Amino acid sequence: QYLKTYAPKSFTRAKEVADFARTMALKFGANSELVYCVAIYHDIERLYKQVPGASVILPDILYRMIQKQNNKEAPGTIEELMVLLSNHVITIYHYMEKNGANIAVEKVIDSIFNLQLKKGNIMSMGISMSMYHKIKQEFNNEFIGFIKNQQEERGNA
Repeated sequence: QYLKTYAPKSFTRAKEVADFARTMALKFGANSELVYCVAIYHDIERLYKQVPGASVILPDILYRMIQKQNNKEAPGTIEELMVLLSNHVITIYHYMEKNGANIAVEKVIDSIFNLQLKKGNIMSMGISMSMYHKIKQEFNNEFIGFIKNQQEERGNA
């Protein structure tokens, strides 16, 4: 509620990341509720640090996963990977939108996945190349749908 009231843009972005991440988690058999919570709370936890005297108490598993996200550590679980990739996808979407960039969806997803592959954030989890390509394709498909939904919402606003 705090984030929604005092930082509505951050709330909207956190919600988009969480919704996108949950959708992807469901596709790959990950714990979708855990993914949703980590995705939405990673921004909330960061914002609370900016408010003197404010704190948020989270279960240990959430706290550890959020710290990994916020410290840019390599994911160790499929849930962490879904949050990491989803966060990048939504962040780049908003960057493109803000700057009027018109980049093909496939190039955006390729860029995100190639960077994570280069950093070792995907293979360190023992994900095969065929699974890597499957995850990448699903992110590509879902990102196309996300953009269409965003455009429809703007058209209806």
